[in-house]
Amino acid sequence: METKVISLFDTYDLKARFFPAFILACVIIYRIAGYGSILSYESFVNYSQTLRFIYGFIGLSVVLLFLWPISMIIAKLGDLMSRLIYLKNGLVIMPTTAMLLPKPASQLSKEDKDLRIRIKQDYDMDLLRNRKHNKEIVAEIGYVVKRIIEKVRDEKMVTLNLTNYGVMRNLLAVFAILVFFELCMLFCLIYDEITISSFVPLGMAILAFVIALILMRHYGKRYSDAVYTAFLTKTN
Repeated sequence: METKVISLFDTYDLKARFFPAFILACVIIYRIAGYGSILSYESFVNYSQTLRFIYGFIGLSVVLLFLWPISMIIAKLGDLMSRLIYLKNGLVIMPTTAMLLPKPASQLSKEDKDLRIRIKQDYDMDLLRNRKHNKEIVAEIGYVVKRIIEKVRDEKMVTLNLTNYGVMRNLLAVFAILVFFELCMLFCLIYDEITISSFVPLGMAILAFVIALILMRHYGKRYSDAVYTAFLTKTN
């Protein structure tokens, strides 16, 4: 029972799930409140200290109450988006899988050869032979990748880069939601006065989405490198 409680609040959950969910909840609550002139900054500073505390407490309570379900939705959406991003020729090829795809011998570096030799020794899978990429070979590599990750998952650099990748993947989902949300906000302003400043939040959400996409790819590659570096150096 103790292990389950700890697993709900480990480093990955706090950083990769709760942190993005907290950002999303806070931004949406603030934007809706500001749009309705209920908790906008101008009116908020004019409230008494008691009202500030009450509104702040209510807002924080709402965020914390829905933090877990929001984090689960974001994680599912982030996973779906990452699969679409890494979709190539009808196959989902994650960075850890892409590293092991068959290549001509002339394109293999020394590290690539050492990795494939080790996989041949440990899992009896020949990745030195060049073969056509298809669903079967990707599935076979995916199975081996899962076993390798299971073997090295507790290594410090693997955990660190997995967490960083998870944070950026879920932030990608958060900013995608915020882009859609800001488009809806602009639609609500059709019957109100729209100014250039009305597009600033949307522009910021799009920019944040692009940055998160770039960083997700970056940390995905770093996670893959960390997994195979740990695998090659692990003796048991």
